[in-house]
Amino acid sequence: MISAQSTAKIEELLLEDQNVKRRRDRIQKQSSLLSKLTRQLSIHDNRAAAASGWSNGSAGLLSCFLTHFHMDG
Repeated sequence: MISAQSTAKIEELLLEDQNVKRRRDRIQKQSSLLSKLTRQLSIHDNRAAAASGWSNGSAGLLSCFLTHFHMDG
């Protein structure tokens, strides 16, 4: 037979489990959204760097490339 104390502890752990699952789901959604945003920003940054490089000629494009990949120093 399960005591009242054990039953209360089981109920507490089940509630905690539900809270953890909700928190994990929320964090996974935030992580996914952050990944999408990071990709979009990276695409935008690459396009802006390429546009800036083309407007400044090939030397500007090379400079953008080197700056972007931290290879110039």
